[in-house]
Amino acid sequence: AQEGIRRLGIAKLFAEGYYMWWSMVRWLNDENRTKLDQLELTSAFSRPDLYYLTKAENSRLSGNRGRSLIMYDSAASAFRAALARPHKSVILEAELRSELGIALARLGLKADAIREGMAATDLVPLSMSVLNGMDYAIRLADVYLIVGEPASALKELEAAWPVPGVAEQYLWKLRTDDVYAPLRGNPRFEKLLAKRVAVQ
Repeated sequence: AQEGIRRLGIAKLFAEGYYMWWSMVRWLNDENRTKLDQLELTSAFSRPDLYYLTKAENSRLSGNRGRSLIMYDSAASAFRAALARPHKSVILEAELRSELGIALARLGLKADAIREGMAATDLVPLSMSVLNGMDYAIRLADVYLIVGEPASALKELEAAWPVPGVAEQYLWKLRTDDVYAPLRGNPRFEKLLAKRVAVQ
């Protein structure tokens, strides 16, 4: 992330790689977090929903809770607007619902957040698409943890984790994401990670 910013500039990189930025801002240094915080929404950003979600995560990780809640609320509104428009792809709908679930969870809307996260996994289960389905399963686990349901998060992870060759991609997240702090030290969670380390 830092090298890409150095080469392209944060505005260009953010606009072109918006789909993953909201989950990657934790790796930005203080200087680039400040630059990201100052970016305005322009026509370069084709997805206002993800723009606001990224800004919300950036504010949260910077310790600005008030601003993060404003941004999460803007993200939720933008996700709902996107869902109200006709769209051809079930994958896109699942993506929108899973990310809406994250925003709602951060706003403290527990039941709504879980409903959207579960809707995404129902739309695109692992049996339909391993790669996409794993994304939505992980985001549902995120939602459960954010709203204070670690047992449900662990159950979701244990159900998804046996998928060969895919779960390993999420080891970095489970090891470093602050969302997973409530599970670290839990024997079932540590056993889950150890199984994947053994097959790498």
